[in-house]
Amino acid sequence: MKKILVPTDFSDVSEYGINTAIEMSEHLNAALYILYVINPADKYINNGKDYYVYKNPDRSSYQKTLEMMLKSEKRLQNIIARYRHHRLPIYQSVFVNNFRESIDMLFGKSGFDLIVMGTRAKNSIEQRLVGNSSENKVNIMDTPVLYVTDDIDELKLKNVALTLDIARKPDRGLRKICNILKYYDPKFHLLYILHSGININKPFEKLKKIAKSNKLSNYSLNVITNEKVENAIMALSKRNNADLAAIITHNNGFLSKTGLKLNKTDNKKNILPVLNYNFNAH
Repeated sequence: MKKILVPTDFSDVSEYGINTAIEMSEHLNAALYILYVINPADKYINNGKDYYVYKNPDRSSYQKTLEMMLKSEKRLQNIIARYRHHRLPIYQSVFVNNFRESIDMLFGKSGFDLIVMGTRAKNSIEQRLVGNSSENKVNIMDTPVLYVTDDIDELKLKNVALTLDIARKPDRGLRKICNILKYYDPKFHLLYILHSGININKPFEKLKKIAKSNKLSNYSLNVITNEKVENAIMALSKRNNADLAAIITHNNGFLSKTGLKLNKTDNKKNILPVLNYNFNAH
């Protein structure tokens, strides 16, 4: 585990992602990269540097963009200054481009083991994983993405509800997720959502084989027959008091209607952090 990327738009919500990424980078001994993207209204071309500029800029548009870049870089410096105690390096990047291509450019140069994003999702994972928002680009990369919806003082991961698609080989994604979570040493509650009419014994055997081949020592095996994916994940998460929902999928549509509103002990409805890995990217 070497590098963590956390995009920001300087909102309170993106601070959730930064705070969590800072904590995880400390635990995982990983460098942290903070990204801010300025999305220009005009056309742009690659100028061979770390950002894009306007294709045919007039003085006012170029000056405005330059001022925005300098202001954004200063704001990133202020964020980093708040974490002076952080013992590992924190890097900043500002791109003048659209979000998707900015991620591609930075990702291609550095390569990341984890992307952490604060999100405003209130009632579904759809917006975070398969919606039309800018975040959906990160789900086609060969990198797990952690979505954080609350300001978590300390990330405690004792129980992880891990949903697998055993029709495809999920081992690569499972290794990546285990590598990220090894510091927390959680119990994995492996879940396969069974369609009706299929013998339940075969999925159990496949889950058991996957657990053993990936050397999991603390886990439970769960097969739930339920047409609604979100209901199955919610049921498993509630039953095991899960702190995180992890999902290894080969298809963005897999969670197209999933919502993870779970009642906590304080009777407030919170949304579990979601760690997603799409192995279509590999």
